[in-house]
Amino acid sequence: MNENFLKSKHGNSAKEKLKILIAYYQNKGYIKECQYGLKVGYSDFNKKQFYFQFFIILNNNEKWIIQSTTSIRNDRINVHQWNAFHIKNIIKCISKAIITFPDNIEDKEREIASKYNKEIIDKKIFSSIDCVISLDELSHMIEKKYLENMVVGKQKAYQGNNFEEILVEILNNIRNIEKWNNNLETETGFNYPYFNKTLRSIGLESSDKISSINATRKIPLLPSRGKPKTDILLNINFRDGHLKTYTFSCKRTSNKWVSVHQYDISSFVDVLKIKDPKLIESLEQFQEAGGKKALKAINDKYVDYLENNLPQYNKKLAYWVLGGIYGEGTPDIHWAKYIITYKNETCEFKVHKLEKYVDGILKVKGQFGTPFTWTYASGCKGKSVQLKSKIL
Repeated sequence: MNENFLKSKHGNSAKEKLKILIAYYQNKGYIKECQYGLKVGYSDFNKKQFYFQFFIILNNNEKWIIQSTTSIRNDRINVHQWNAFHIKNIIKCISKAIITFPDNIEDKEREIASKYNKEIIDKKIFSSIDCVISLDELSHMIEKKYLENMVVGKQKAYQGNNFEEILVEILNNIRNIEKWNNNLETETGFNYPYFNKTLRSIGLESSDKISSINATRKIPLLPSRGKPKTDILLNINFRDGHLKTYTFSCKRTSNKWVSVHQYDISSFVDVLKIKDPKLIESLEQFQEAGGKKALKAINDKYVDYLENNLPQYNKKLAYWVLGGIYGEGTPDIHWAKYIITYKNETCEFKVHKLEKYVDGILKVKGQFGTPFTWTYASGCKGKSVQLKSKIL
C-alpha cells in the first residue's frame, strides 16, 4: 500500500479522535462552540488561505485554534506556524494555537514534540504556536480552564467524575477495539494507551479477540442505599462466545492521601467481626471524639488499645476499605477487583489488581497500627468514621 496513503489515513485517524474529544467536552458544556475546518485570509487576498482544523470557544469565552498531527517534522510544523501566525493576526481574540498529537505516537516523534514544546516554553524560538501537547494533555488543559474558578473541593469532585467518564468513553470506543483486534498501525485509537494498559492489566492478550465491550458507571446502589466501591463495571464479550465481567475502583488525585471510606463504627464491627468489647468501646469512643488527639484527651488508654489490637484486622480492613470485599452487595458487581490510579502531576495511569494493591497498602504507616488515617467527614462527627488512604 502507498506510504503516503498510510500516512494520510493515520493523520485522519488522529484528527477524528481530536474531534471526539472536543465533542465530549462540548456535550459537557466545557466548550461553548466549535468550528471544524477554520479557513481565513486577508481582505485583499484569498480569504481561505490559512487553515487550522478546529476553532473552539471555551466556557469562559477564550478562543483557541487546534491542529492535530502525527509528525512534528520541520516542514510540517513550519506550515502550522505560518497558518497560526496569520490566523492570530486576522482573528485578534484567539489566545492559543495548539498542536496536539495522539497519545500512542511513536517514542521518537514524542521526543521531537516534547523538545519543540520546551523550546516554545523557554522562548528559544519565535512561535505563534503556544504548545505542542498530547491529546491527554489537551484534555486536562480544557478541564483545567473550566474548573479554575471553582473551590478546591468542587474541583476534585469534577476531576474524579471526569476521569471515570472519559475512561468509560475510552473502553467503549469501537476504534480502540478494532485496533486491539487487528493491530492497526494507521489507527490511533482514542487514548489507546489507557485502553491497552487496562486490558493487559486484567490479563488479556492480543490473541483474546473482542466482539464487544460495555463499560458503564451506572452501578446499582448497595442494599443499604450506599455507594459501592465499584466505579466502573466492564463487560467484555469475546469472539469465542464467552463473557467476562471486571470491576474497577478509580482514584484520581493530586494529593498523597485521599478519602476512601466512610461508615459508622457498627459497620466496622460487623464486617470485621470484632468480638472484643474493649476494642468495640475504643472504636465507639473514637467515633465520638472524631480524632486521635481528641480521643487521647478523653482517655489515652483507648488510643493504646486501638494501636495494640486493631492491626490484627488490617488485611481484612484493607480489602473492605479499598474493594468492598466482605461487605454488603453483590460481589461480581459491587466489589472492586481492580484499582485504577491517576496522578494529576505526573499523568501517571496505573491499573492494579486489588490483591497487589492491598499488599502495597499494608506496608504504609497510618494511625492506630493500620495503613489508614482516621478522621470524620464534615458534619459527621459522632455519626461515622472516615478513613484516608495513601495513593500508590
